[in-house]
Order: sequence, then C-alpha cells, then structure tokens
Amino acid sequence: MIKMLRCGQCGSTKFFFTEGNNSGGHHGAICACCRKQLNSQDTVAGLSILSKALSTALAEKVLNQTLNKQ
Repeated sequence: MIKMLRCGQCGSTKFFFTEGNNSGGHHGAICACCRKQLNSQDTVAGLSILSKALSTALAEKVLNQTLNKQ
C-alpha cells in the first residue's frame, strides 16, 4: 500500500526534510506551508488522498458552474 504525507494541521501535501544536529533539532519532515513537524499521524493511504482531491475538485467545479449561471 502506498502511504503519503498530508499535514494534519493545514492539509498540505508539500513538505521538506530537516536534519537534526548534535544539540537536538528536528530530524524528519516539516510542512512547507505551516511548518508543523510531521509524524506518523500525518501518514495516510494514497487512495484516501486521491479521493479527497477528486471530491474537492468536483465540488469546486460545481460551485464555479453555479456561480457562472447567476
């Protein structure tokens, strides 16, 4: 199963990796939008992300069509 990262705070799928250092610091990934440190709770199944993205795209399309009719 494919796992993907999605920020639990803002929903973004954009992230970058960080390197810890000897005095601590975060070693892993953080959200590129809100800078939240990502963890295992931010890991979701790829199909779940795809279905949410398609639902969002469909909702936006319907909303745009409705607004254009007015």
